[in-house]
Amino acid sequence: METQNIRKGTPASALFDPKIVMPAIGSSFVKLDPRTLIKNPVMFVLEIVTILTTVILVRDLFAGGQNIGFEFQIILWLWITILFANFSEAVAEGRGKAQADALRQTRTSTQAKLLTGSGTKDYKLVPGTSLKVGDVVQVEAGDMIPSDGEIVAGIASVGSISGAHFNPAVTISVFSSGRLPRSRVLPYIVAQFIGATVAAVVELALVGATAASLPGVFLGSNLPNTSLPMPIFAAVLAEIVGTTILAMTVLGSTDSDSSGIAWGSSSIGLILAAAIWALGPISGASLNPARSFGPAIVSLLYDSAPILSYWIYVVGPILGGLLAAQLYKLIYKRV
Repeated sequence: METQNIRKGTPASALFDPKIVMPAIGSSFVKLDPRTLIKNPVMFVLEIVTILTTVILVRDLFAGGQNIGFEFQIILWLWITILFANFSEAVAEGRGKAQADALRQTRTSTQAKLLTGSGTKDYKLVPGTSLKVGDVVQVEAGDMIPSDGEIVAGIASVGSISGAHFNPAVTISVFSSGRLPRSRVLPYIVAQFIGATVAAVVELALVGATAASLPGVFLGSNLPNTSLPMPIFAAVLAEIVGTTILAMTVLGSTDSDSSGIAWGSSSIGLILAAAIWALGPISGASLNPARSFGPAIVSLLYDSAPILSYWIYVVGPILGGLLAAQLYKLIYKRV
Protein backbone atom coordinates (compact mmCIF):
# COMPACT_ATOMS: atom_id res chain seq x y z
CA MET A 1 0.00 0.00 0.00
CA GLU A 2 1.30 3.45 -0.89
CA THR A 3 0.30 6.79 0.58
CA GLN A 4 0.29 10.00 -1.42
CA ASN A 5 0.10 12.93 1.02
CA ILE A 6 1.09 12.73 4.70
CA ARG A 7 0.62 15.69 7.04
CA LYS A 8 -0.56 14.39 10.36
CA GLY A 9 -0.15 11.24 12.43
CA THR A 10 -2.45 9.42 14.75
CA PRO A 11 -3.59 11.32 17.85
CA ALA A 12 -2.12 10.56 21.25
CA SER A 13 -4.12 9.97 24.40
CA ALA A 14 -4.57 12.89 26.80
CA LEU A 15 -1.95 13.16 29.53
CA PHE A 16 -4.51 13.48 32.35
CA ASP A 17 -7.16 11.18 30.94
CA PRO A 18 -9.13 9.86 33.98
CA LYS A 19 -9.15 6.42 32.38
CA ILE A 20 -5.35 6.45 32.63
CA VAL A 21 -4.78 8.49 35.79
CA MET A 22 -7.18 6.65 38.12
CA PRO A 23 -5.69 3.16 37.52
CA ALA A 24 -2.22 4.72 37.72
CA ILE A 25 -2.92 6.00 41.23
CA GLY A 26 -3.69 2.47 42.38
CA SER A 27 -0.72 1.05 40.49
CA SER A 28 1.63 3.52 42.21
CA PHE A 29 0.90 1.73 45.50
CA VAL A 30 0.94 -1.76 44.00
CA LYS A 31 4.39 -1.04 42.56
CA LEU A 32 5.72 -0.51 46.11
CA ASP A 33 6.10 -4.29 46.23
CA PRO A 34 9.91 -4.81 46.36
CA ARG A 35 9.54 -7.74 43.95
CA THR A 36 8.21 -5.27 41.37
CA LEU A 37 10.41 -2.33 42.26
CA ILE A 38 13.63 -4.36 42.09
CA LYS A 39 13.37 -4.07 38.30
CA ASN A 40 14.35 -0.44 38.81
CA PRO A 41 17.53 -0.54 40.96
CA VAL A 42 17.55 3.19 41.75
CA MET A 43 13.99 3.28 43.10
CA PHE A 44 14.45 -0.09 44.83
CA VAL A 45 17.43 1.20 46.81
CA LEU A 46 15.52 4.40 47.60
CA GLU A 47 12.59 2.36 48.91
CA ILE A 48 14.86 0.25 51.15
CA VAL A 49 16.43 3.41 52.60
CA THR A 50 12.98 4.95 53.09
CA ILE A 51 11.71 1.87 54.91
CA LEU A 52 14.74 1.88 57.22
CA THR A 53 14.36 5.59 58.00
CA THR A 54 10.65 5.05 58.66
CA VAL A 55 11.52 2.33 61.18
CA ILE A 56 13.96 4.73 62.84
CA LEU A 57 11.25 7.40 62.99
CA VAL A 58 8.84 4.98 64.68
CA ARG A 59 11.54 4.06 67.18
CA ASP A 60 12.21 7.74 67.95
CA LEU A 61 8.49 8.37 68.43
CA PHE A 62 8.36 5.80 71.22
CA ALA A 63 11.80 6.63 72.63
CA GLY A 64 11.20 10.38 72.62
CA GLY A 65 13.96 11.27 70.17
CA GLN A 66 14.82 14.79 69.10
CA ASN A 67 14.11 16.42 65.71
CA ILE A 68 11.16 14.11 65.05
CA GLY A 69 9.47 16.80 62.95
CA PHE A 70 12.51 17.12 60.70
CA GLU A 71 12.79 13.33 60.34
CA PHE A 72 9.11 13.13 59.43
CA GLN A 73 9.47 15.75 56.69
CA ILE A 74 12.44 13.95 55.12
CA ILE A 75 10.68 10.57 55.22
CA LEU A 76 7.46 12.08 53.84
CA TRP A 77 9.31 13.49 50.84
CA LEU A 78 11.06 10.17 50.27
CA TRP A 79 7.74 8.33 50.15
CA ILE A 80 6.26 11.01 47.89
CA THR A 81 9.23 10.63 45.55
CA ILE A 82 8.77 6.87 45.29
CA LEU A 83 5.00 7.11 44.81
CA PHE A 84 5.35 9.82 42.19
CA ALA A 85 7.93 7.74 40.33
CA ASN A 86 5.60 4.76 40.38
CA PHE A 87 2.65 6.93 39.33
CA SER A 88 4.54 8.40 36.38
CA GLU A 89 5.65 4.97 35.23
CA ALA A 90 2.08 3.68 35.50
CA VAL A 91 0.81 6.68 33.49
CA ALA A 92 3.40 5.97 30.79
CA GLU A 93 2.30 2.34 30.67
CA GLY A 94 -1.35 3.38 30.50
CA ARG A 95 -0.68 5.82 27.68
CA GLY A 96 1.18 3.14 25.76
CA LYS A 97 -1.70 0.69 26.11
CA ALA A 98 -4.23 3.38 25.17
CA GLN A 99 -2.30 4.28 22.04
CA ALA A 100 -1.98 0.62 21.08
CA ASP A 101 -5.74 0.18 21.51
CA ALA A 102 -6.36 3.32 19.45
CA LEU A 103 -4.16 2.02 16.66
CA ARG A 104 -5.99 -1.30 16.66
CA GLN A 105 -9.31 0.54 16.54
CA THR A 106 -8.02 2.75 13.74
CA ARG A 107 -7.17 -0.32 11.73
CA THR A 108 -10.79 -1.52 11.84
CA SER A 109 -12.75 1.77 11.63
CA THR A 110 -10.75 4.20 9.48
CA GLN A 111 -12.02 5.02 6.00
CA ALA A 112 -9.33 5.37 3.33
CA LYS A 113 -9.46 7.65 0.28
CA LEU A 114 -8.50 5.12 -2.38
CA LEU A 115 -7.39 6.93 -5.54
CA THR A 116 -9.19 5.76 -8.66
CA GLY A 117 -7.63 8.13 -11.20
CA SER A 118 -4.58 10.30 -11.83
CA GLY A 119 -5.95 13.33 -9.94
CA THR A 120 -6.09 13.82 -6.20
CA LYS A 121 -9.86 14.38 -6.35
CA ASP A 122 -10.58 11.04 -7.96
CA TYR A 123 -10.99 8.75 -4.98
CA LYS A 124 -13.53 6.61 -3.22
CA LEU A 125 -13.94 5.84 0.47
CA VAL A 126 -13.16 2.25 1.41
CA PRO A 127 -12.51 0.54 4.78
CA GLY A 128 -8.86 0.62 5.80
CA THR A 129 -8.91 -3.13 6.28
CA SER A 130 -9.71 -3.63 2.61
CA LEU A 131 -6.51 -2.04 1.37
CA LYS A 132 -3.97 -4.27 -0.30
CA VAL A 133 -0.43 -4.00 -1.60
CA GLY A 134 -0.26 -1.57 -4.53
CA ASP A 135 -3.21 0.60 -3.49
CA VAL A 136 -2.58 4.36 -3.44
CA VAL A 137 -4.55 6.42 -0.96
CA GLN A 138 -4.70 10.12 -0.19
CA VAL A 139 -4.23 11.43 3.36
CA GLU A 140 -4.84 15.13 3.95
CA ALA A 141 -4.42 17.37 6.99
CA GLY A 142 -6.69 16.09 9.75
CA ASP A 143 -7.08 12.62 8.21
CA MET A 144 -6.11 9.41 9.96
CA ILE A 145 -3.51 7.23 8.28
CA PRO A 146 -5.50 4.10 7.40
CA SER A 147 -2.68 1.54 7.33
CA ASP A 148 1.04 0.96 7.02
CA GLY A 149 2.64 1.87 3.72
CA GLU A 150 5.17 3.89 1.82
CA ILE A 151 5.06 7.65 1.25
CA VAL A 152 5.35 8.29 -2.47
CA ALA A 153 4.69 12.04 -2.26
CA GLY A 154 4.12 14.29 0.71
CA ILE A 155 4.78 17.40 2.75
CA ALA A 156 5.91 17.02 6.35
CA SER A 157 6.63 19.56 9.06
CA VAL A 158 8.74 18.66 12.07
CA GLY A 159 8.90 20.89 15.12
CA SER A 160 12.29 21.05 16.82
CA ILE A 161 12.54 20.41 20.57
CA SER A 162 15.21 22.02 22.71
CA GLY A 163 15.96 18.90 24.71
CA ALA A 164 15.30 20.80 27.98
CA HIS A 165 18.69 22.52 28.07
CA PHE A 166 18.50 24.73 31.17
CA ASN A 167 22.17 24.59 32.15
CA PRO A 168 25.04 26.13 30.12
CA ALA A 169 27.52 23.66 31.63
CA VAL A 170 25.40 20.71 30.48
CA THR A 171 24.87 22.30 27.07
CA ILE A 172 28.63 22.71 26.65
CA SER A 173 29.15 19.15 27.87
CA VAL A 174 26.63 17.73 25.38
CA PHE A 175 28.25 19.77 22.58
CA SER A 176 31.74 18.64 23.58
CA SER A 177 30.58 15.03 23.53
CA GLY A 178 29.51 15.46 19.91
CA ARG A 179 25.75 15.23 20.50
CA LEU A 180 24.72 18.87 19.95
CA PRO A 181 25.24 20.98 16.79
CA ARG A 182 27.51 24.01 17.21
CA SER A 183 24.77 26.27 15.87
CA ARG A 184 22.54 25.55 18.88
CA VAL A 185 25.07 26.19 21.65
CA LEU A 186 25.04 30.01 21.72
CA PRO A 187 21.24 30.42 21.35
CA TYR A 188 20.66 27.90 24.15
CA ILE A 189 23.13 29.60 26.50
CA VAL A 190 21.74 33.08 25.79
CA ALA A 191 18.20 31.82 26.49
CA GLN A 192 19.37 30.18 29.72
CA PHE A 193 20.92 33.39 31.05
CA ILE A 194 17.90 35.46 30.05
CA GLY A 195 15.58 32.98 31.76
CA ALA A 196 17.66 33.00 34.95
CA THR A 197 17.69 36.81 35.06
CA VAL A 198 13.94 37.06 34.49
CA ALA A 199 13.38 34.49 37.24
CA ALA A 200 15.49 36.53 39.67
CA VAL A 201 13.54 39.70 38.85
CA VAL A 202 10.26 37.85 39.42
CA GLU A 203 11.59 36.52 42.73
CA LEU A 204 12.52 40.05 43.79
CA ALA A 205 9.00 41.21 42.99
CA LEU A 206 7.54 38.34 45.02
CA VAL A 207 9.67 38.54 48.17
CA GLY A 208 10.23 42.29 48.23
CA ALA A 209 13.33 44.40 48.71
CA THR A 210 13.59 43.79 52.47
CA ALA A 211 13.81 40.01 52.20
CA ALA A 212 16.02 40.16 49.10
CA SER A 213 18.59 42.38 50.83
CA LEU A 214 19.06 40.19 53.92
CA PRO A 215 22.78 39.42 54.43
CA GLY A 216 23.69 36.00 53.04
CA VAL A 217 20.38 35.59 51.20
CA PHE A 218 20.55 37.78 48.10
CA LEU A 219 17.71 36.08 46.21
CA GLY A 220 19.24 32.66 46.64
CA SER A 221 22.67 33.57 45.29
CA ASN A 222 25.37 30.95 45.64
CA LEU A 223 28.26 31.81 47.94
CA PRO A 224 31.21 29.71 49.14
CA ASN A 225 31.24 28.63 52.77
CA THR A 226 33.79 31.00 54.29
CA SER A 227 33.96 28.97 57.51
CA LEU A 228 35.93 26.24 55.70
CA PRO A 229 39.75 26.30 55.81
CA MET A 230 40.06 26.84 52.04
CA PRO A 231 36.63 28.13 51.00
CA ILE A 232 37.43 29.15 47.42
CA PHE A 233 39.28 25.94 46.54
CA ALA A 234 36.62 23.85 48.23
CA ALA A 235 33.81 25.64 46.38
CA VAL A 236 35.47 25.30 42.96
CA LEU A 237 36.23 21.62 43.58
CA ALA A 238 32.67 20.98 44.76
CA GLU A 239 31.25 22.61 41.64
CA ILE A 240 33.57 20.59 39.39
CA VAL A 241 32.74 17.28 41.07
CA GLY A 242 29.00 17.96 41.26
CA THR A 243 28.70 19.13 37.65
CA THR A 244 30.80 16.20 36.41
CA ILE A 245 28.44 13.74 38.07
CA LEU A 246 25.35 15.64 36.87
CA ALA A 247 26.56 15.95 33.27
CA MET A 248 27.63 12.30 33.18
CA THR A 249 24.15 11.35 34.34
CA VAL A 250 22.56 13.52 31.65
CA LEU A 251 24.79 12.10 28.92
CA GLY A 252 24.32 8.52 30.03
CA SER A 253 20.58 8.60 30.68
CA THR A 254 19.80 10.39 27.39
CA ASP A 255 22.05 8.16 25.32
CA SER A 256 20.19 6.24 22.61
CA ASP A 257 21.52 2.99 24.10
CA SER A 258 19.72 3.84 27.36
CA SER A 259 16.31 4.34 25.76
CA GLY A 260 15.11 0.96 26.98
CA ILE A 261 16.07 1.53 30.61
CA ALA A 262 13.06 2.42 32.74
CA TRP A 263 13.33 5.79 34.47
CA GLY A 264 16.66 6.56 32.82
CA SER A 265 16.06 10.32 32.68
CA SER A 266 14.62 10.42 36.20
CA SER A 267 18.09 9.70 37.52
CA ILE A 268 18.99 13.29 36.55
CA GLY A 269 16.66 14.73 39.17
CA LEU A 270 17.75 12.24 41.81
CA ILE A 271 21.45 12.95 41.17
CA LEU A 272 20.83 16.70 41.25
CA ALA A 273 19.01 16.41 44.57
CA ALA A 274 21.81 14.28 46.02
CA ALA A 275 24.44 16.76 44.81
CA ILE A 276 22.61 19.68 46.41
CA TRP A 277 22.34 17.82 49.74
CA ALA A 278 26.00 16.79 49.69
CA LEU A 279 27.68 19.90 48.25
CA GLY A 280 25.28 22.63 49.32
CA PRO A 281 27.13 23.31 52.61
CA ILE A 282 30.39 23.78 50.66
CA SER A 283 29.53 25.91 47.62
CA GLY A 284 25.74 26.17 47.52
CA ALA A 285 25.73 23.47 44.82
CA SER A 286 24.83 25.67 41.87
CA LEU A 287 26.28 23.39 39.16
CA ASN A 288 24.79 25.88 36.71
CA PRO A 289 26.34 29.21 35.59
CA ALA A 290 22.95 30.59 34.53
CA ARG A 291 21.28 29.67 37.83
CA SER A 292 23.92 31.71 39.72
CA PHE A 293 23.99 34.56 37.21
CA GLY A 294 20.39 35.74 37.62
CA PRO A 295 20.41 36.21 41.43
CA ALA A 296 23.96 37.63 41.36
CA ILE A 297 23.06 40.33 38.82
CA VAL A 298 19.81 41.37 40.49
CA SER A 299 21.47 41.30 43.93
CA LEU A 300 23.80 44.08 42.78
CA LEU A 301 20.99 46.35 43.90
CA TYR A 302 21.98 45.51 47.48
CA ASP A 303 25.45 43.92 47.59
CA SER A 304 28.33 42.99 45.29
CA ALA A 305 29.34 39.80 47.16
CA PRO A 306 27.42 37.41 44.87
CA ILE A 307 28.82 38.86 41.64
CA LEU A 308 32.36 38.91 43.05
CA SER A 309 32.11 35.17 43.75
CA TYR A 310 30.30 34.42 40.52
CA TRP A 311 33.43 33.29 38.69
CA ILE A 312 33.45 30.18 40.89
CA TYR A 313 30.10 29.15 39.44
CA VAL A 314 31.33 29.65 35.90
CA VAL A 315 34.74 27.98 36.11
CA GLY A 316 33.68 25.03 38.26
CA PRO A 317 30.58 23.91 36.31
CA ILE A 318 32.16 24.41 32.88
CA LEU A 319 35.26 22.43 33.87
CA GLY A 320 33.00 19.76 35.32
CA GLY A 321 30.92 19.64 32.13
CA LEU A 322 33.99 19.35 29.91
CA LEU A 323 35.44 16.63 32.14
CA ALA A 324 32.15 14.72 31.97
CA ALA A 325 32.16 14.93 28.16
CA GLN A 326 35.66 13.46 27.98
CA LEU A 327 34.82 10.69 30.42
CA TYR A 328 31.63 9.96 28.50
CA LYS A 329 33.49 9.63 25.20
CA LEU A 330 36.09 7.44 26.87
CA ILE A 331 33.59 5.11 28.55
CA TYR A 332 30.93 5.03 25.83
CA LYS A 333 33.32 5.16 22.89
CA ARG A 334 31.73 3.67 19.80
CA VAL A 335 33.73 1.08 17.87
